[in-house]
Order: sequence, then structure tokens, then C-alpha cells
Amino acid sequence: MDIIKYNATIHPDEWVKYVWTKCLIHKIKEEKEILQLCKLNITINLKTEPKTLDDLIEILKAHPTFDIFKICSKEKLDKMKFEDYKNDDTAQFLADFRLLCENTEIINPREIKSRLLKTNLSNKFFNNEFSRRTSDVTSIDEIYKIYSEVVADSTKIIKYGPEFLISIKHIETGRYLSSRQINYETGSQRQVVSIFLLLKFISIFTADNHCYYLL
Repeated sequence: MDIIKYNATIHPDEWVKYVWTKCLIHKIKEEKEILQLCKLNITINLKTEPKTLDDLIEILKAHPTFDIFKICSKEKLDKMKFEDYKNDDTAQFLADFRLLCENTEIINPREIKSRLLKTNLSNKFFNNEFSRRTSDVTSIDEIYKIYSEVVADSTKIIKYGPEFLISIKHIETGRYLSSRQINYETGSQRQVVSIFLLLKFISIFTADNHCYYLL
């Protein structure tokens, strides 16, 4: 059975889970046997002899190499920017962000919210909405869910020139309405304001003397 050796480039919790899973696949269930396999596949010197898998995890966490691992993970976390992800892949971004938080053992919801906010500072709508929606949220899973929702909503913003962002929200559902990246061909050449709602007719006249309707 091939087992990836522990060299302090993975969190001890995750590595022990990985070895345990490999052992279960090969019908090895006794903790003593799993522990022995773990010890045979560790590249660093252990000053204390572990008696259980929990002991092993704590010993690995107490080793100086784990501090180095956390520092490196934190540096990667500090550099994370949502705009660096191809095609705005929110799922992959949040998976990477969550893993780095786990690697650095960041579990405080307030710190996670603060760090997520810094990953998208250039988006003013995101900053306002994410801060507002997470103000009373303490569930980490819910914070990640809200991040994804706000990112999705930010794609529906109408960019009306460099100085304005227009968002139109359905009052009953709280959902933001979609926009399209189409600009006027004459006049201001700004983005077309054309929204379709299942409510009632409301006419909008723009600076280009075009009339659009909210239904």
C-alpha cells in the first residue's frame, strides 16, 4: 500500500484522515496498525512516542515544522483575490479559501468575514452587501454561502458610467434583477437600463430619451 509521506506540507489532521482512509480501503481497522503505518511514513523526527492517533496529531502540531506550515498558509491566504480566479469560479475560490483557513486554524467567524471582505475590495457593491448581510451571522458555512450569493448578485449590477452603480431589487423576494452588458450606440453610450419584472408597468426615461419599462 502506497502512502504519501508526511513532510509538514499538509495539516496533520488531514494527513491522518488520509492514512486512515487508505487503511480502511485495505481492510486495516485496528488503530495500532494504522498508527504504526503512520510512524513509518513520517519524514520528520518525533521527540515523543505517540500511543494513539490523537497523540500523533498533537505531536505533529507541536513540531516547529507545523508553525512553518501555518505561516506559509497564512501568507497564501493574505494574497488571495477573487479577481485572480478564471471565469469568476466562486466554488473553487471558496474551496481554496476554506482550506487555507483550516490550515492556519482560523475558526473565528469575525476574522473569516474580514478576510473574505478583503478578497474583493475593488467591488463596492460587494463590500456594502456582504458587510450588511453578514453583520449578525456567526455560522461559518452561512458566511461562505452569503459570499457566493453576493458575488452572483454583483454580476447583475448596471454600470452606469464610472461614477454610478445601479442595482434593482425585487422587494418581495429580495433578489437582484439581471442586467446585460449592452450599451447605447448613441448619446451617452452608457449601459442600457432595461429590467423585466412581474409586477406592474413603470416607465423609465433615460438621458438618451429612450423609454424602458419595468413590468
